[in-house]
Amino acid sequence: MEHMGMEDQVSIVIDDQEDQTSDSEFDDSASSSFSEIGFFTRNGMALLEYGNSEHRIIERSFLKGLGQFGKETKVVAIHKNSYSSPIGQARMESFRIFSEAVRRKSGGNNANVKYAWFGASRDEICEIVTHGFGRFRGGENSESCGLGDNKLSRIQLIQKMRRLAGDKLLIAVIKFDRKKQLQARIKSSASGDLNSAKRYAAGA
Repeated sequence: MEHMGMEDQVSIVIDDQEDQTSDSEFDDSASSSFSEIGFFTRNGMALLEYGNSEHRIIERSFLKGLGQFGKETKVVAIHKNSYSSPIGQARMESFRIFSEAVRRKSGGNNANVKYAWFGASRDEICEIVTHGFGRFRGGENSESCGLGDNKLSRIQLIQKMRRLAGDKLLIAVIKFDRKKQLQARIKSSASGDLNSAKRYAAGA
């Protein structure tokens, strides 16, 4: 069964231009697409080879998620986050550790990792790859996402989800730290009682 690593992040470039009417216009469109590809590779992403297993899985899942629009969508390129920088490697490792902790907490079977896609401009994608969603601000034309009867901008929705996840993670860290401190105190207290008993026995 084909499978992708749970920490994988990819960028998909699609051709959203209208049908070309001349060879020169087609050449300009192709040149623009290759320019986009070069931009991503220069910003820490690796181009996935067309037709390999990862490319097929991602393209199929992406187009399927678009529903009826998938038939009219052309995937020009798919890039994968290479995590080549020290910060990127640290971010990937922290995600792996947290996912493993969730998996163990759920009995060893489910890390609760979900795949999703996020629509953004070229510059926004590179900002996210470089700094993560924490510093992402979005542009003036950020799409709006519906949440019940309320309308949130795309960045507001991201920040809201990040705050919720961050709070849960912070609480878990605090509880874990308190547990370690309590265990250390118990161990220290037990060690102190043992030393007192030894001194008492030696004095007797």
